[in-house]
Amino acid sequence: MDAHVRALRRATTMSDVDYDRLLILPPTAGPPPTIVDAIVSNPQSFHREAAWQGHCAVCGRTDDFWHAHHVVYQQHLRDLHVVAYDTRGALRLCIRDPTGRRAGDCHHAHHDGSRRVKGSELTDDNLAHVLWAHGGDHDRAAAYLQRYYDAPDAARLLATRVGATRADRRAA
Repeated sequence: MDAHVRALRRATTMSDVDYDRLLILPPTAGPPPTIVDAIVSNPQSFHREAAWQGHCAVCGRTDDFWHAHHVVYQQHLRDLHVVAYDTRGALRLCIRDPTGRRAGDCHHAHHDGSRRVKGSELTDDNLAHVLWAHGGDHDRAAAYLQRYYDAPDAARLLATRVGATRADRRAA
């Protein structure tokens, strides 16, 4: 077993982590890896993250009819060669109640374009995931958010809620 995984097992009490499917980032110079250096990528943790959010990000519904939405769509994750179930990319969106008692389907409305999820409705982790999936390139991440979300201010969102822009880093 890899030393990083053994260290992670000792450093965490997360009993639901599937260590065989855990992706560990490559070691870097500096201190030894910690729990922060791990990306949890498995379907169970992805869905638990969406469940933990507790309500639909768009309308606030808290019932049991919801979907764990991939903020970076799965086909794009494949094209970008990025893990599909990174928990930072999970967003809880409601779906239609099959009994017909509750109207509303924010997940379907997002995908059919009738009501896109707003950039402000994404979590900080979601924004960080979009940036990470695009290799840390703020311009590409902002373009993605503008194309697939209602986020005309995507560059500002990324700069203020995730971190400095490339221009800010060059100036420092």
